[in-house]
Amino acid sequence: MDKPIYNIETSPDGLYHIFESVGVQKNTRKMVVYVPDDNKADLFHLIFGDITDDNNLDVFAISNNQDMKMILSSVIQTLYAFFEINPTKKVFFTGSTDARTRLYRATISKLL
Repeated sequence: MDKPIYNIETSPDGLYHIFESVGVQKNTRKMVVYVPDDNKADLFHLIFGDITDDNNLDVFAISNNQDMKMILSSVIQTLYAFFEINPTKKVFFTGSTDARTRLYRATISKLL
């Protein structure tokens, strides 16, 4: 994919990815986490959200930094890193709300 992305810090196992969304008003730390499914050994869930001040992950946050395409390009880039380390695994993800799922689907389709 030939789209601009943020600088991403990736854990050695490819399960944790952190980057910073740069906005006019504020910068927001984002995280992508790949969590193994409890019932299927080859399946991981992609969890994405803002890192809160107390280092939790807020999947419902709205940062409004006007950089959604760059954020989603960065999230997609984490998939490449994950599959480079875990080539036989599968990943499942949806938005934290139905509206976000539709938005992500439409945006990812355009980016690809």
